[in-house]
Amino acid sequence: MMAKMIPPYVDPSNPNRGENYIFDLFRRETPSDWTVLHSLNIPESEGRSGSEIDFVVMAPGLGLFCLEVKGGSIARKDGLWIISDRQGRQYESTRSPLRQAENGMHNLRQIIKNSSKKKFSKLLMTFGAIFTDTVFDIKDTETDSWRIYDRGDKDLTLKGYISRLSKQSASIYRGHSWFDPVHSYPSQNDINALKNIIKGDFERIKVISSEVEEIEDTISRYTDEQYSCLDGLEDNERCFFKGAAGTGKTMLALESAKRSQSFGNKTLLTCYNRLLAGWLERQLRLQGFDNGLKAIAFLDYLEEIAKDNIPKNAEKDSSYYKDLPFYALEALDGSLFGKFDKLIIDEGQDILCQEHMDLLDCLVQGGLKEGRWNIFCDFERQNIFNENTDCLQIMDYLKARSSFATYSLTTNCRNTREVSQEISRVVGYRSPVLKDEIAGLPVRYRYYEAGGDALGLLVSEIEGLNHNKVLPRDITILSPRVFDKSSVREIGKKYEIINLSKDFDKFFDRDTYTYSTIHKFKGMENSFIIIVDFDDIHKKDDYYKGLLYIGMSRAKAGLIMILNDALKGSLNIN
Repeated sequence: MMAKMIPPYVDPSNPNRGENYIFDLFRRETPSDWTVLHSLNIPESEGRSGSEIDFVVMAPGLGLFCLEVKGGSIARKDGLWIISDRQGRQYESTRSPLRQAENGMHNLRQIIKNSSKKKFSKLLMTFGAIFTDTVFDIKDTETDSWRIYDRGDKDLTLKGYISRLSKQSASIYRGHSWFDPVHSYPSQNDINALKNIIKGDFERIKVISSEVEEIEDTISRYTDEQYSCLDGLEDNERCFFKGAAGTGKTMLALESAKRSQSFGNKTLLTCYNRLLAGWLERQLRLQGFDNGLKAIAFLDYLEEIAKDNIPKNAEKDSSYYKDLPFYALEALDGSLFGKFDKLIIDEGQDILCQEHMDLLDCLVQGGLKEGRWNIFCDFERQNIFNENTDCLQIMDYLKARSSFATYSLTTNCRNTREVSQEISRVVGYRSPVLKDEIAGLPVRYRYYEAGGDALGLLVSEIEGLNHNKVLPRDITILSPRVFDKSSVREIGKKYEIINLSKDFDKFFDRDTYTYSTIHKFKGMENSFIIIVDFDDIHKKDDYYKGLLYIGMSRAKAGLIMILNDALKGSLNIN
C-alpha cells in the first residue's frame, strides 16, 4: 500500500510541517493505484488568478479531491482568517481554508476542461480541508463538517476521509444534470490521462537539481564552521581528530596543510586512497599551495622513497606491499630523504598499524613523540584496508610513542539528515549530530529478486535523475565489485561511464557518469550516489556493512540503493 506521489519527495524548503506529515500519511496509508500531487501551483492564465493546491488526490472509483492543509492554530476575526504555524508565524486571508481549496478546484477543473473538451465533463471533483494540529468544530454557513479532517478524526484514516468526501459530494451532485452514476467516477486509465493533462499545465516545484545547489551551499557553510576547531587547537603541535564519515576530516586535513605551508613548513599530506590523494594534490596545486607541500598516497610515497631498495622485477603482489614499508624504512635510515616539518594523515585508520610506526617516526622532524602532526581517523566502520588493527590498538600505538590533544568531530558536514539517519539505521552506528537545516531528499530504495532486472532499475533511476536536470558528472555509481563483474558493465553501451578504478584521475575533469568500487572511492564524495551489486552479505556481515557505510556516506544530496530483495531483513530495511 503506497500511493504514487508526485513529486516523490517533500520540498525541503517547505516550512509547513503539517503538509510534510500529511504527505507521509498519503505515501504510507493509501492504495497503490491512487495518485497524489503535492504543492500543485497553477499559474495565472485566461483571466484566472493563480493558486496553489496543497494536495490533489486522484482515486479510481472515487474522484478528484483538492485539499488544503493547515498546521498550527487557526482563528477568524472581523472576517479575516488568521493562521499561525508552530513557529508562531502568522498570515491573514479573506478566504477560509475550505474556500481556498474550492478556488483551487475550480482552477484545476478549468485546466482539465480546456485540455480534454468533453471527455471529463462529468468528472466528480470536490474539495476539503485538513487541520493537523487542531480540532476544527466551527459551525457556520461556510463550513460543511464532513469536508474537514482534523485532530478529532483519530479513528478515521485518510482513505476513509477521501471516501467520505466522495460519498457526501456524490449525494449533492446527484441532483445535477452533468452527474453520471458510472462515468463521473474515474477509472485507472482516466487517472493516467488526467495526470498527463495536469502535469502539462502546472508549474512543477523546483527540480531536484535546484535542491542539490541549496543543499551543497549549506554543507559548504558548515564545513567552513568546522575550521574553527583548527583555530582552537593551533597551540597543540600534535592533534588527533576522530569523527564519522562526513564530519569534515578531509577538508580539515586540507586546511591544516594549507596553514602549515603558509607558515613556511615543509609539509607531507598523505592518505591511503590514490583517488583521494589525487584530489588533495589537485586542490593544493590549483590554490597555489603546492610549493613545499607534498600531497601523495601513502603507498606511492613509500615506493618513491624505496625505489632503489626494491628488488628489480618485483611483482606487486601481497608480499610486495607487505615488504614495502621495510624497504622504505631502510632508505629513510640512510638519510636519502629529508624529514618534514609537519605530517598530516587523512583516513589514518588505514595507515596506522604497528608495522608503520617506526616509518612514520622517520618522516617528521622530532618523530611522533616531539614532532608536529595532525592525524584524522574514522573509528566507525571505515577500517577496511587495515582490518587487523582496531581503533583501541591505534590509540595505544600512538600513546606509547607520544602525547597529543584529541578532538572529536561530531557535526556532519557532508550528508543530509535523510542520508545520515538512513546510514545509522541500515548499518547500525550512532549517527553524528547533524544540523536540522540540511534537510534533503529521501533515500530511495529499489529492489530486485534473485536473477531479476537490476540493470533495468539502474537505467530507470539514471533517466529519472536526468529528467530532474541532475548533471551526469554529479552521479557516481558504487559497487563492491570491479567494473567487469558488475551489473553496470552492460549500460556502458547506452551511457558514457568513466571507470575510476582504472582512470581515477579522470574524476577531476569529468563531464559524465563515474563508476568505482567502494574501496577506491573511499574518502571521496559526489552529489548523487547509486549503490549497486549488494546481493548477499551474510557470510561477511561486518565487512559488507562497512562497505555499505562507506558507500552510502559518499552521498552529499541524494542516495539511491538498488539491492537484492533478500537483504531487507538483514539490513533492517522496511
